[in-house]
Amino acid sequence: MIFAYSSNAFVKFSIMDAIDIIAQSGFGGLEIMGDRPHVYPPDFDNAQLKTIKDSLKKII
Repeated sequence: MIFAYSSNAFVKFSIMDAIDIIAQSGFGGLEIMGDRPHVYPPDFDNAQLKTIKDSLKKII
């Protein structure tokens, strides 16, 4: 079993900061909130999404 954490608990942080904190906490997965302030699709372009995807490698 792999435990994951939701970025919804980190709405006062950017998605990048939330990923870092969750990764440092030892969780093996992340549920990304698909809304502001995290990854609201109309606010992100492909380059930003790639940055997030690359950052997720810290967790998985």
